[in-house]
Amino acid sequence: MLEHRTHQGLPFISWFPLDIGARARPDSPLSGLAAQIGATPAQVALAWLLARAENMVPIPGTASTAHLEENIAAATVRLDPARITALNTLAG
Repeated sequence: MLEHRTHQGLPFISWFPLDIGARARPDSPLSGLAAQIGATPAQVALAWLLARAENMVPIPGTASTAHLEENIAAATVRLDPARITALNTLAG
């Protein structure tokens, strides 16, 4: 579906994209990757979505100003191709 929407130039809206649950445990690969690059697991997850396609529009839930600031900061997280591949594998 994402590929089709990208090809057609249509936005892909990812509603509640941070339902990462067990993937963000302190001992998880996502948490380990986040620690390596100085980001939170949520920021890495959002950065990965943003890196997947130019038409990706994630809409994460935000319960506080601090959470909003954390989500916005995800736009500055840069993931190299190897990390994107690793995240693709985690996402299944």
